[in-house]
Order: sequence, then C-alpha cells, then structure tokens
Amino acid sequence: MLDYVHLYRKLLRSGDFQVPAAVKVLKSYLRQFHSRSAYFADVLPFSKSDHVFKELLHTIMPYRDKHGRRVYIYRSGRWDPDTVNFEQGFAVGYKILEMASLEPKTQVAGITVIFDGEGFGFKQFRSVTLENQLVVINIIQVNKGEKKLNPL
Repeated sequence: MLDYVHLYRKLLRSGDFQVPAAVKVLKSYLRQFHSRSAYFADVLPFSKSDHVFKELLHTIMPYRDKHGRRVYIYRSGRWDPDTVNFEQGFAVGYKILEMASLEPKTQVAGITVIFDGEGFGFKQFRSVTLENQLVVINIIQVNKGEKKLNPL
C-alpha cells in the first residue's frame, strides 16, 4: 500500500486541520482535474514535458523570501506558442508547484509568485484564451483559499 501521509498532511493544513474544510479543498482539487482535464493531460509522466522544461519558462528559486515562502518565477515573455501550447506550459507550472507544495514549510509559509512579463507581446497575447485565463484563476482560488493575494 502506498504511503499518502504527505498528501493527507497537505490537505489537512489547507483546511486549517479541520477535516470538513480539508474535504472541501479536496473536492475542489478533484473537480479541477475532472472539469479541465486537457490542462492536466501532460502532468504525468514527467518526460512528456521535457521540451517545455528546456524553454526555461518556470523557475523555483533555491532560496526562500524573507517570509519563508518559496519563490516561483514564470517568464511569460520567453513563451513561444508555436513550440509550447498553453496547456503544456500550464502542466509544467502545475508540476513545479505541486512538488513545492509537498514541503511542510511551504505548506505553512506559502509561495511567492512572480510573473515576469518582459518580452510578452502580441504573439503570446493572442495565444491566451479566456478559458486559459479562467483555469489559472481557478487554480489560484482553489489553492489559495480564503487567504489574501498580495501583489508586489
């Protein structure tokens, strides 16, 4: 039998260690996969995203910010929609954030997200649909819960 203790702890922390709240988070989490399955098609195996990793669109810094949060950087200007479609790029970002969320310290402190827009132009803009935007917003809402988003 597989050991899912890390997942259970993560879910319990997301619900402030209240089981009904953690179950609510889990249901929202699973609903994402069911309703937006195309965005998660390339999540496993990791090798499906080798070409996306080479583009260096996503970075997790080796150090934490002054609040103890992991620092994640997305460089949207480096994205070439002719090479990597939105869903593939999304799947890599999701993989990275899921791995970071396995760290107990990150579960408590959170993640600082930096969107680096340098070089983002019309080519990228026309490749992002309203559906893509809604999926990103939904991921933030499900994973952020009631906590306030703090823009820099």
